[in-house]
Amino acid sequence: MILKSPHRFSDKLKIEALRAALKTSPAEVERPQKEKAFSVGETPSEFYSNFEKLIAHRKMTTLPILHSAGQAVDASAAPRVATREPNLWKWELPFGKEVALFQLIKTFTPKRLWNAAKILASFTLSAILKRTFVWGAPPVLTIEPTNICNLHCPLCVTGNGTMERANGRMSFDAFTRLIDELGDRVMYVVFFNQGEPFIHRSFTDFIAYAHRRGIYTTTSTNAHYFDAATAEATVRSGLDTMVISVDGATQETYSRYRVGGSLEKVLQGIRNLAAAKRRLHRKTPYLFMQFLLMKHNEHELPAMERLAKELGVDRLLKKNIQVETLAEAREWLPSEERHRRYHLTENDFTAKNGKGVCIRPWVTTMVNWDGTVVPCCFDKNGHHTTGDLRAASFAQVWESGAYQQFRQSMLTQRDSIDICKNCNQGIGLFV
Repeated sequence: MILKSPHRFSDKLKIEALRAALKTSPAEVERPQKEKAFSVGETPSEFYSNFEKLIAHRKMTTLPILHSAGQAVDASAAPRVATREPNLWKWELPFGKEVALFQLIKTFTPKRLWNAAKILASFTLSAILKRTFVWGAPPVLTIEPTNICNLHCPLCVTGNGTMERANGRMSFDAFTRLIDELGDRVMYVVFFNQGEPFIHRSFTDFIAYAHRRGIYTTTSTNAHYFDAATAEATVRSGLDTMVISVDGATQETYSRYRVGGSLEKVLQGIRNLAAAKRRLHRKTPYLFMQFLLMKHNEHELPAMERLAKELGVDRLLKKNIQVETLAEAREWLPSEERHRRYHLTENDFTAKNGKGVCIRPWVTTMVNWDGTVVPCCFDKNGHHTTGDLRAASFAQVWESGAYQQFRQSMLTQRDSIDICKNCNQGIGLFV
């Protein structure tokens, strides 16, 4: 039988999610052999894989896309880049990262879902009562493999030399201890903060270790290190999503921001990744080409859309940029208001902050390469360190007085927290 009577609670949830997304009857889900896309007796993992093929077969290009605001929009209403496969199951999470929703569903287990429910309940109660409650562990981890980078991007604290933290690489032992402690409750790991992750020689081992624990993994890269061997190792690691920074369709435009970078090397790296996926018959990692919208490059957006189509990436992400000073705002912010996360006037710029309490200190955390923990990736220099995993377990740090004090400040004095003043929470990163 094809999961007619799912024996696991998580299987039931997955099927219900699939039914809801497709708006089909139970019979359509439970008797897919009529579609000639399934075989009788398939395993649960084959079921989910084949279900995705069925969606592609039906060419259901108007599935609703769920955004962080909780609103459903028709996929046909938004401009899309043509790809080899339909851009389905995309979901922008409330902390600004994008994943392939279909793959994230496969991480669900009763323990992970129960942990997520406790975290969301404790956040809701905290927001209502303005008093901090935390039940459970963060469902999402952001981990910095290294803060070393090969480029010199002018708006990045690593690239422009204003990083106040020491440079280094996370040890594999430190990483595995963290995953061993939290792996049964964490659904999603983001391998990125400052620095280029693939500078770390053991990075694909990090990914593979998390993948074996059934955790969804994603990273962001400038794609300068993908020779054929590294591309194949990356695909074999089980990485689910890769965001590739490509901020120009010409070398001149690209290198204006990605100082020291080679556009041709990046494009060849993307080709190598796509070739490795074909050779190994893998769908992942999903390749998301990311275009930072800036004053000097926004005119190349149509060319970027054509380039994404030619390369066969899964999606083109158009992202707004973060600036710290008025001088940076004047130099870098794009001309079009819809491409900015700020209101810009002649004498000032202000973030289009969302209202209310930020959920990040409850659902996610930031672990730097050296084991120090901060509440959010916006704390690039570690000014709000809440603990150190070299001296304590993650549970001790997560429930520490410093972390609880930060959450309480978030509830009652958010405007006083420096890293929150320039935050995109509530407006989204992508346009």
